[in-house]
Amino acid sequence: MMDYDAIAVGPLDLAQGADFLIDQSPSQLSWISANIYGADDTRLFPPYITVEKNGLSIAVIGITGKLRKNISGITISHWEKELTDIVPSLSTSHD
Repeated sequence: MMDYDAIAVGPLDLAQGADFLIDQSPSQLSWISANIYGADDTRLFPPYITVEKNGLSIAVIGITGKLRKNISGITISHWEKELTDIVPSLSTSHD
């Protein structure tokens, strides 16, 4: 209803745990975060989405800030490491 393409997960969005956000229907809301990992070291959310606007292919990358307190089963990695890994691979397919 708000016409957002995606919403980056913020640290306070995790207050109820990641499952609350993961259980949201993707058709209703697209949560993204390149640096939230679960206990098994896999990303809990897509790191980015691709948006087509005015003939451009735009990558919207979600970065989550540090947690104020630890949440069991969730790790927030450093944003710079994630962008260093993701941006070069996107630069060939996105404007």
